[in-house]
Amino acid sequence: MNNSSSQSESASPRFNPWKIIIPVMLALLSISLMSQWYAHNISFPRYCKNPERALTNLQMLMDQSATIDHEARRQTMIAAKLLFLHPKQAGETRADYLQRLRYLMLTQCG
Repeated sequence: MNNSSSQSESASPRFNPWKIIIPVMLALLSISLMSQWYAHNISFPRYCKNPERALTNLQMLMDQSATIDHEARRQTMIAAKLLFLHPKQAGETRADYLQRLRYLMLTQCG
């Protein structure tokens, strides 16, 4: 009886975590790459319609002087998204940051 129980244990498949880890990692990598592509090719070019307004709204957001009425909230959210897409670098002044975004918009939109 001991012999038959050891045969059934060896016949059962062993758990292989790589069969789960590899597909999950590939899915996460593809989501990251697709979101970067979307941000660069779809989201950021939307600011090309009126880059000065987007930069003004971003500056107001950074000054925390934006109001909370419906249209201002929408513009604040648009500015926050711009801040998310191209964050301020460590040690970068506000003027340098806005100038860098202005240059980025001119090169991407033009």
